[in-house]
Amino acid sequence: MLSIKNLEVVYDDAIVALRGVSLDVPAGKVVALLGANGAGKTTVLRAVGGLLDDHDAKVTKGEIELDGVSLVGARAASIVRRGVGQVLEGRRMFIELTVEESLLVGAFTRSGRDAVRRNLDRVYSLFPQLVDRRNVHTGYLSGGEQQMVAIGRALMSEPSLLVLDEPSLGLAPRYVERVRDVVAEINAEGTSVLLVEQNARMALSVADHGYVLEDGRVVLDKAAEDLRSDSEIREFYLGVGDSGTRRNFAAVKHYRRRKRWLS
Repeated sequence: MLSIKNLEVVYDDAIVALRGVSLDVPAGKVVALLGANGAGKTTVLRAVGGLLDDHDAKVTKGEIELDGVSLVGARAASIVRRGVGQVLEGRRMFIELTVEESLLVGAFTRSGRDAVRRNLDRVYSLFPQLVDRRNVHTGYLSGGEQQMVAIGRALMSEPSLLVLDEPSLGLAPRYVERVRDVVAEINAEGTSVLLVEQNARMALSVADHGYVLEDGRVVLDKAAEDLRSDSEIREFYLGVGDSGTRRNFAAVKHYRRRKRWLS
């Protein structure tokens, strides 16, 4: 469904953020994109969603295709109409709107009241907690509830590909589990998902395949099950070493570099 080939993105005509990134999201699959802060994950999503211009960035090499049609240079609204729904990092609420008004904003590409009502009912079935909150301004919601609204808003356009940027960020564990379950349910209904996460444990529990970014490059590309059992992934992103002890990312990276120097 989504194919990214040798993608290079530059900010301010000076800073190279992506250096030949290639990845695929097959139809009906969940693909996880993992990496530390600054690895380039959000830049990939901005490129897919047509949001690079808003951040003084541009594609300088490579291609992004959705069902064989190029997305490079396309505007964000056009990309949504082609079937890409995106949930941005930080939720980006219209805090003066109610829950239902916020959801209806996501239906701007849909025509016909029946279709909009059907999509609204689908969102409420995924997030029944929002039914009683439908007339509450989103600024008064908890972080977990706002994330529900953000995902629901993206689903209102009936996307064939849903792109999620750090959906578990800052959420309580019970909401992280709920987000994970909703991603699985959305995918089971036929929607493909590109999931960007630092929470590798959650992402790999629902993904079919995973890519790991470092410094704007793909450094690992494996089935999710293989990544879960990869010792370096366990140390870097799950915080568990071979001995079962928890170690932080910085310490592990320093250890690996020192080990290479000594060898």
